[in-house]
Amino acid sequence: MIRRPPRSTLFPYTTLFRSTDRIHRQKDFLRRLKAPNPRPANYAENWAVILASALLFLLVAAADYSTGPRMMFLPLYLFPAMLITLFLNLRWGTVIVVLAALCASTEEYLDKFDPSVAEVFGWNLAMRFVISFLVILLLDRLRHENVLFLSRKQNGGANGATHA
Repeated sequence: MIRRPPRSTLFPYTTLFRSTDRIHRQKDFLRRLKAPNPRPANYAENWAVILASALLFLLVAAADYSTGPRMMFLPLYLFPAMLITLFLNLRWGTVIVVLAALCASTEEYLDKFDPSVAEVFGWNLAMRFVISFLVILLLDRLRHENVLFLSRKQNGGANGATHA
């Protein structure tokens, strides 16, 4: 007579098999970052968003320049980047983030640039880019998950399986 193992020994195996879906999703996400853009930017449909983002970016840059280094406008630079990322794609959002990091950093040192603080300028530029890029990367991931959810909903749960 062959005995079945106790339930407690099956727990790691079921967790292991469930975690493979998560690993595949993470690998797909990394492949998607390296692959050519699966969702090309549609400029004709989103011209109003592009125009509004450009105007908002210019308004924030003008306010940043007029107040000087006393006030920080980096969170406001994120709004145009977030709009562009949501409506176009991650690559165009990254372009806006690079421009925002450059604008915010150069405005800070525009009036009194001293070559001895070049390391501080470089550090501030890099950190502004990294923080802003992480925000739009998460936003792009949410957009991608929403598109997948809506396509599954329209297909009526193609496999009939649900993922937690």
